[in-house]
Amino acid sequence: MAGASRPNSKELKVLNHFSGEPEAASAFGKGIGEKTLAGMVAKGWLSVSFDRIRQEQVYSITAAGQAFV
Repeated sequence: MAGASRPNSKELKVLNHFSGEPEAASAFGKGIGEKTLAGMVAKGWLSVSFDRIRQEQVYSITAAGQAFV
């Protein structure tokens, strides 16, 4: 696992939100912003890509992130 040991409560909220489909940052609700998501990408818990249909960045949970769910 790249980076930190265990997710905090905000990060766990994000990880538990995933249902298999990539999600836009706006899907995570109040208090979850780009800084939180970028940190989770840096830790290897999320990956980020660009959805050409929705025309926005989307996040997906990685195997490392799935280990905490």
